[in-house]
Amino acid sequence: PNITEFGAAIGLREGEERLTYRSPAATAHAYHGLSDNLTLGANGQATNLGLQMGGAVLWGAPFGFVQMELSGSRSFKGGGSGMAASVDYRGEFSILSPRDMRLSVTSLYRSRNFKDAFSFDIRNLQALQSAALVQWRAPYGISMGLGYSYTKMRENRRDIHRIDAN
Repeated sequence: PNITEFGAAIGLREGEERLTYRSPAATAHAYHGLSDNLTLGANGQATNLGLQMGGAVLWGAPFGFVQMELSGSRSFKGGGSGMAASVDYRGEFSILSPRDMRLSVTSLYRSRNFKDAFSFDIRNLQALQSAALVQWRAPYGISMGLGYSYTKMRENRRDIHRIDAN
């Protein structure tokens, strides 16, 4: 509790061609622990393309780690204003040995006009992105994982499904 982390950076944003730097960019964040298992945060980014600001709640729950974020944005290049919201979960469980199973689940929604301050895109073609990953540290140093992700597209584009195994 009562620990605060913060940071800020100012520099030049890379242009459309690699290693060409043109416009100024700034980013900042601050997080403050309210208790041993609850932290609040804020962040913001700005470039000549747009402004994005958001907040986060991080909770160290008895069943795992939960993070919720909400962001708003404004495009300076005609894209309007937008919002994004995300929820992330990470938990560790014991199957054969302590904490040998890990589960990660994430989901992110972006409105059509949400603007990442560093992106050249004016509109978001991806409405919703969700993914889940299970990892197991098996005996004899073997590690296995299985994941699934789904992306809901806009403008009559085909949704994306992906399965990963390792």
